Amino acid sequence: MNFNFSEKQKTLMVSALLAVLIAIAALAGYQLNVTPAPTQGIEFGAEAVSPIKFANIRVDGTSWLRGAVTAGSTLDMGTNIISNIGNAGTDFNTSGGLTLANGLTVSAGSVSLPAGSIGIGAVADISRTVTIPLTSFVECTTDAGADINYTSGVDASPDFINSATNGLGFTLTFDATGGSPDTEYVCGNLMVPQDFSATATPVFVIRATKGAETGANSEVINCAGSINGAALGTAGTVTTSGTASAAYTCAPTLTSLAAGNALSFEFHITSGGTADDAVNFQSVEFRYSATQ
Repeated sequence: MNFNFSEKQKTLMVSALLAVLIAIAALAGYQLNVTPAPTQGIEFGAEAVSPIKFANIRVDGTSWLRGAVTAGSTLDMGTNIISNIGNAGTDFNTSGGLTLANGLTVSAGSVSLPAGSIGIGAVADISRTVTIPLTSFVECTTDAGADINYTSGVDASPDFINSATNGLGFTLTFDATGGSPDTEYVCGNLMVPQDFSATATPVFVIRATKGAETGANSEVINCAGSINGAALGTAGTVTTSGTASAAYTCAPTLTSLAAGNALSFEFHITSGGTADDAVNFQSVEFRYSATQ
């Protein structure tokens, strides 16, 4: 007598037979070994057939799970690691840590970190500024010094120039009226803030315009500083260009500058030849790196 079975029927019969053998072995206290091991594996629940359920399964060797797996209770890894989670390089390690191959997104709740887990080196310094009012400057070329006034003339002194339009403010202007460029120094001072850090070079930033851009002689802003009354350090320079308002960064040498120091500073204008265009300071700031 010949029997013809479909592949589906053959799979069901093999699965049922194996289930019976496993059940008998379990009752008798034996392990069921399939020898030699099948090269293609043994499939359960093939072709959408209802799965075969086992109370306990032990796999000696490597096993593969194909398709979705849903855990119905606690999954205990027995101190073993889980690796390549979603992406190569995302792993739980043997010490309980987690390495991520990409960023961490927290959709709700918060992240708690143990005390001391973030050191000072993990927080980057930020840039901060101290605004220096234009009216705090004085003329300081001579020993006597002098206040800066609002009268512009054929001289070497910079002046305050008020806008002809009410409310538009004023500038500290180094002009070249009558062919006489303003070359005198203007000075100011400040105390270095307590959050000052030497991780970045402190600079002065001057926002300025020019009355014109004529001739081949570009005007150059010079800046230098004195720490706690010591001699001026090497001056920094920055060349102006164009008539539009622009921010010019001038970096003087301020060796060993530290929080709490008295910093005196000066600005003056030079040129490769004879300065022939007015340079109008609109604002000045001291920019430094601050600790966090």
